[in-house]
Amino acid sequence: MLRKKSVSRTSDIVDKQLNVMNNAFIWISIIVIIMTIGLGLFSYLRIDSLQSQVDANIQKQDNEIKDALEKYDKRIDRIEDKLDERVTEYINRSNTELKDKISDFKSDFEKLAGETLKKPVLEILYLGSPLQGQFIESKKATDGWLDSPSIIIFNSGTKESTIPSINLSFSEDITDITGDWRKTTTSDPNYKCQYQLELNGMSDDLAVIKVGESDRFEPFRINLNSIDVNLLRCKLEIFYEETLPAVAVFSIKIN
Repeated sequence: MLRKKSVSRTSDIVDKQLNVMNNAFIWISIIVIIMTIGLGLFSYLRIDSLQSQVDANIQKQDNEIKDALEKYDKRIDRIEDKLDERVTEYINRSNTELKDKISDFKSDFEKLAGETLKKPVLEILYLGSPLQGQFIESKKATDGWLDSPSIIIFNSGTKESTIPSINLSFSEDITDITGDWRKTTTSDPNYKCQYQLELNGMSDDLAVIKVGESDRFEPFRINLNSIDVNLLRCKLEIFYEETLPAVAVFSIKIN
């Protein structure tokens, strides 16, 4: 009987110990599970917070990049606008300068063409009429000198004329002429002598005659060799820019 009671107690003690260990294992398992869940939740929350920060930083960077791109686009637009303005201004200025140059060239060409087409026309007049073919009466002085007629040169052309020289030929021998006339050799067999008046480089107004203006010979006198001459045929030649000189053949009737 004593053995049975001892064995029963031992079995109860073992059962109690097993029960305690079993409960401890359960609680430890629960605690481990709770800690694992807590750590997992903490990690999840931590990761979620970090993800939010990362997303916020990425969004911030995206906004900054977007703002920078917008500013860059606006700057590019301003530069393009200024460049367009400068190009337009340059083109307009170049076109204006080109038009001005073309206009100046056209004007110069027209002036040059106009000047090329212009030419002087010299007319030899006596008392308002052409000297050609006239008979002019003149009285010879007792000393043998004869007064020249009042001869006018008129420029009826479109360009002023420069007169380098004038030839005056006579059908009779002439002893002398007052003024700067120089005796030369005549090439016309109808005239016995010839005198030349050179005007190149002279300050005489007769050297240049403007358009629509006239000038007259300085009065001069003619000294004849013969006292028996009653009619003196004369030829006046005025050399100027034209190929042929202006010519007037006239006669002086001596009284």
